[in-house]
Amino acid sequence: RPMPSVSVAQRRVAAMAKQVKEGTLRLADIPAGARDDVKSMASMSLAQLDDFASTKEAKLPKHAKKKKKRA
Repeated sequence: RPMPSVSVAQRRVAAMAKQVKEGTLRLADIPAGARDDVKSMASMSLAQLDDFASTKEAKLPKHAKKKKKRA
């Protein structure tokens, strides 16, 4: 079962990580603010990245809600 992205931002970072892993996009061409996220997702397999990157954006929020930390 594919793992869908939970936000538009996560889907787009996964798409960039997939392109970097495939060699069609250089890490240097990615905006500086997204490089760390792309690097961390690049450790995933191409199949996992494809699952995240292929999620439809229509009903996704722009950013995922942050979980509250319990004290």
